[in-house]
Amino acid sequence: CVIRSGLLKELGIYQDPIGFPLNVGNETFHIVGVLAEDAFLGYARKALSVDAKSSEIYVPYNSILRRHGTRSIVRRSGSSEATDVELNQVVISVTDLDQVLVTARMLGSLLDRNHPEQDYELVVPLEVLSQRQKTQQVFNIALVAIASISLLVGGIGIANIMLATVTERTKEIGVRRALGARRHHIIAQFLTETITISTIGGAIGVLVGVGLVQVLTFFTGWSAAITLSSVILSLSISMAVGIISGIYPARRAAGLDPIAALRHE
Repeated sequence: CVIRSGLLKELGIYQDPIGFPLNVGNETFHIVGVLAEDAFLGYARKALSVDAKSSEIYVPYNSILRRHGTRSIVRRSGSSEATDVELNQVVISVTDLDQVLVTARMLGSLLDRNHPEQDYELVVPLEVLSQRQKTQQVFNIALVAIASISLLVGGIGIANIMLATVTERTKEIGVRRALGARRHHIIAQFLTETITISTIGGAIGVLVGVGLVQVLTFFTGWSAAITLSSVILSLSISMAVGIISGIYPARRAAGLDPIAALRHE
């Protein structure tokens, strides 16, 4: 069976519970897994009114059939009554919110084929889903705003650094121009430097972001995935910020008069 972590404390089990025998009525099961308190049934429980206490122990359906068969016998006052063992509720969880309605339609078609009498009710927690989607949208907007401000501040910072570098290296620029360097050589030099700085900063940001995601996933139990495309996009944006931030300093460096630059102290 699989149980919830809260039940371990109630039972006084503080060691590794895997393989631990658990008596439920006259039945004995062995623990093979532990679910976190906020595991997949969180949203379904709110929408479908699933009792938390009755959901703390999970036993495979086939195990129940092997132990009790497909008939349940209830004895009352010397008489007995046999009923079919049936599932009264199935909770299905999807990993992608966009697949909820698609999955619901697929399940509806499957149930229609196997239960033409339509003795079932398919409930989709639309209110909970809608609220979660709105929260996700607000969260995404906030992240985009923070990222945009960070990029703007970072771009201004790089531009200021490169302008200061142009001033400090005025004489070096004059020497290069005197030795035959053309304007586009100076522009290429400073753009290369700004792109390098921004790319290194972007790589450090990606590493820090990956680390923070791992920490949040570990402590909160949230599921998060970092794709290769998102990493490439982040580095590409960093390079673009470097190019944009370095255009003005590079053009200013290339526009210096060689003679005046050589005389600069």
